[in-house]
Amino acid sequence: MIPIQALARKTRITVRTLRYYDSIGLLRPSGKTPGGHRLYAEEDVVRLYKIMLLKSLGFGLNKVKTMLDGQDSGWEPFFRQQLHAIREQRIHLETMERKMKEIETIFKLEGELKPGLLYELIALSQQNPSLQHQFVEHTFSPDERTKIKNIPSFSGCDEESEQWIGLYADIRNLAGKDPASEEAQRIVERIISMTTTMLGGDERLMQKLWEIRKSPEQSRQMRLFPLEPETIDLLDRAFAIYEANRPSYRK
Repeated sequence: MIPIQALARKTRITVRTLRYYDSIGLLRPSGKTPGGHRLYAEEDVVRLYKIMLLKSLGFGLNKVKTMLDGQDSGWEPFFRQQLHAIREQRIHLETMERKMKEIETIFKLEGELKPGLLYELIALSQQNPSLQHQFVEHTFSPDERTKIKNIPSFSGCDEESEQWIGLYADIRNLAGKDPASEEAQRIVERIISMTTTMLGGDERLMQKLWEIRKSPEQSRQMRLFPLEPETIDLLDRAFAIYEANRPSYRK
């Protein structure tokens, strides 16, 4: 038999915690000293190790007690359920991480959350992810779906994503300017160059994506970073001017 203080030192669990486990019936000592101090048998120590293991796997004390009061061989359903919960939590955390990165990017570019942009972000956050999958499956061929996987995310931290973020900042600076200006045409040329590289030179797919981008609803279904209607209109006119001056761009 081992006294409670010795068990606490051995397992690095506080005496207070061991007493609490006793009070809730999770780990009752097999004996006591004449002075009333708790004594733990070998099987009690084994049970404590099981408690420690199950807690480290994320099980709550009530669930741990249920499992320990049953048979070890019957733990598989509990493990299966816990694994599912962990996977769900991981997906949730990855989603939150992506959203936080997107918000960070917005503040970097905008300095604030404007009402229109805020509305679009809320709409995106409330959108069922399966809708994007359904839209992509319905809109793009298998070959096109392979290519659009290369579209960078504003939650990405890679060099390519950073380049697109920088390009977006330049696009934002075009507000109110002439779409035929040298600055606007230079940005359009950059967009075309980067998109050509991203999509492997598939000009038809480039045009399809731009038509989607011009539709707020379809852009939302694709989970594309929101652009204000004025910016879309300016870019559309700038593209038209670019193509008119370079008729060989699209055939």
